[in-house]
Amino acid sequence: MFIMDKLEARFGRFAMPGILKVVAGFQVLVYVLVAFTSSSGGVVESSFYDLLTLERSAVLSGQVWRLVTFIFLPINTNPLWVLISALFLVFINNAIEGEWGAFKLNAFVFFGMFCVAFGVMFLGGWPTGIYLFSTFILAAAVLHPEHEILLMLIIPVKLKWVGIFTFATMVLAFLGSAGPIQVTIFLSFLNFLVFFGPEAWRNYKHRGEVSKRRQRFHDGQLDEDEAFHRCLVCGKTDVGDPEAEFRVAADGEEYCAKCLPGQSSEAEKAGQSLQSD
Repeated sequence: MFIMDKLEARFGRFAMPGILKVVAGFQVLVYVLVAFTSSSGGVVESSFYDLLTLERSAVLSGQVWRLVTFIFLPINTNPLWVLISALFLVFINNAIEGEWGAFKLNAFVFFGMFCVAFGVMFLGGWPTGIYLFSTFILAAAVLHPEHEILLMLIIPVKLKWVGIFTFATMVLAFLGSAGPIQVTIFLSFLNFLVFFGPEAWRNYKHRGEVSKRRQRFHDGQLDEDEAFHRCLVCGKTDVGDPEAEFRVAADGEEYCAKCLPGQSSEAEKAGQSLQSD
């Protein structure tokens, strides 16, 4: 994202490293505090819990901290699952931040919070962050689809299947819910679309162009001055630079050797040389 690159160059020094680790830590802390302040032992019955929820009338009365603190509320009432959820959030942070860097992850989290808060304050959305956390899972699944995790700490499963299940759950919840929940689900997913939609569309068009060029090459219809290889990042071609080496990375896209993602990563190891003789 060109805009994101410009923003990072200007404001990147203000980014908070490990932002989802911070969120995970606060969720555990909030759960502990809630457990000590609950009159009946239930999480939502706690007066402290009530102070953190994203409640429109309370925000309008001056309790603006609720625009942020709602993300610190644990999404489960079982202490074991609160801990597992926090550890999973730490893993998601490492997966996304390792690919994007701290600034872009910060932007992803804060823009998502803004979307949810906007929906609650102006569109009658349901005040919950659970679907926003679902988009964090989707982001990790898109960036690292083949990475395996231990589901229930026992069953190995690839992140892409976790992402597909999460997306299906959001769709079913959207179709089977009333207006307020639909608003929150839509705006939470809008955050995901803003960060992944443009790149997905660009990659889709690029694959179509590559497929057409390859078909024309095999049919003997490719002009001598028309490029067969083209780098997705810098646009370098085998016509402009006949000596350049081009590879297909693990994501299925074509890069020159200089722009190949993760020079020491699996993307490079899985890349196969496509340089013309």
